[in-house]
Amino acid sequence: MNRFRLRVFLLTAFAVLSTLQVAVAGEVCRRICIEGYFDFCERAHPYQKDTTNQIDHVVIYVERAKDGTFNYASNVLSEGAKFPTKIVGFKDLLDLDDVFFNLDEGFGDQLVAAPDKVLAIFHETAEVFITAEANEPGRSPHLDTKGIKNIHIVQSGH
Repeated sequence: MNRFRLRVFLLTAFAVLSTLQVAVAGEVCRRICIEGYFDFCERAHPYQKDTTNQIDHVVIYVERAKDGTFNYASNVLSEGAKFPTKIVGFKDLLDLDDVFFNLDEGFGDQLVAAPDKVLAIFHETAEVFITAEANEPGRSPHLDTKGIKNIHIVQSGH
């Protein structure tokens, strides 16, 4: 009888946990979307249309999640991936340079070879679209956009 109760408890716990709509930890995703982030993926989709793996063509869409973290969607299509890179749920991922490093392994390899040159290209050419809610003054944490030349504030759909 105790085994039966334990099994029912575990099945119930699994069913409840599988329906939660929040990420427990951060995730770098190269799938169509991340479980629990479908609305974000839908809002980000227009910014992901012209996919690339070139540093000088990067587009990043940024919005603040309800838990205070930032969600990032890019147009960067890594080798072998079918969908562009998205990053969500990392509490300490506030610097767009760090976001850039994580979009594609090839970017990291190029950064090791010529860090100043690669960051200068990224800062000069990246198009970054930040929702007004993510950019609210006085709200913490703050997104670090230092060096980025092409920042656009957009309205969010949520």
